[in-house]
Amino acid sequence: MWYAALRLSTARPGSELEIISKWTICTLSRRNADYVTELPERTGKLRPKPMTNHFISTNHAEDVAGSVRQAIRMNQFLNEDSQAWKWAILALHSALQGACVCHLTRTAECLGATTKQNTKDWLKYFEERRRDIAAQPPKIHIMPLPDLLKAVRKCNSAGDGRNDSSINITEGDFNLLRHLHDDIRNQFTHFEPMNWAIETSGISEIGKLISRIITDIFNAGWGFRHQNEEWRQEFQLTLKILAGLAWPV
Repeated sequence: MWYAALRLSTARPGSELEIISKWTICTLSRRNADYVTELPERTGKLRPKPMTNHFISTNHAEDVAGSVRQAIRMNQFLNEDSQAWKWAILALHSALQGACVCHLTRTAECLGATTKQNTKDWLKYFEERRRDIAAQPPKIHIMPLPDLLKAVRKCNSAGDGRNDSSINITEGDFNLLRHLHDDIRNQFTHFEPMNWAIETSGISEIGKLISRIITDIFNAGWGFRHQNEEWRQEFQLTLKILAGLAWPV
């Protein structure tokens, strides 16, 4: 099932899609870090990075890529462990939310993806800082996913304001993703003491939608501009894999 979901049979021998698909299978089929040295050289920056001196190094772009990889990884466990749906759904949500933040964030990283009140607090701080170098900055409060989606689908929504066309998110898309956020993600994150059933037949549609939106954000050019070309190519390949996954129903 998993091999068919990656559509290796339709990938040209030696093509990038075949190589990245084999890498994904490799990461899924090995449960320890020993597999890292066996990965194809082509996969470069998307290899899982080992810890060094009890620290990990990451950023908001790497977090999006990691969330996409985690959603792909968890797909293989869904038939054998129903609890894996939680981590697959949280990874999908995390990938989309993180991509929106990357797209909206301005050169001043505390602006663009923050709540309206938090934006006002930061602008006030910048003014106070001119007069008082001891002024204390506020904390950053990122908008929840529904508000991020509303912001992203506006024209010129990118942090540099140069994307003339908006990220295409229809009302139907928005309602579906708001349901993912309000009714599924939030329940998983703040689990109440209750019995709960989830209809999973719509997850395939959500996975494809999230892959398409993140791809559109990537193509807008701003959100992942600091990543090198190798990273960008490999990220695009994982998004293709995500879009082509078969989700159990």
